[in-house]
Amino acid sequence: MHPLTSDLSNLNDEELLKKINDLMSRLRNPTATRNPQLFAQLNMLYQDHQAEYNKRMQAQTEKFAKDNKKLADKIDIG
Repeated sequence: MHPLTSDLSNLNDEELLKKINDLMSRLRNPTATRNPQLFAQLNMLYQDHQAEYNKRMQAQTEKFAKDNKKLADKIDIG
């Protein structure tokens, strides 16, 4: 985790994705790859943002699975 990463839970999904895309474009920049320290810092920030996004998607997947189980219990196909 990068020490300067702000609290990412304050961002909505759209803002988080925008920041992830921005960091990804910076990582692809050839000047970042010539400077290993800069690349490492950007990569840590990218990983923090990606981890937050993955955590949110996991929570949504679990909620969806839980909701579907409730629906499956209510629907009698037999």
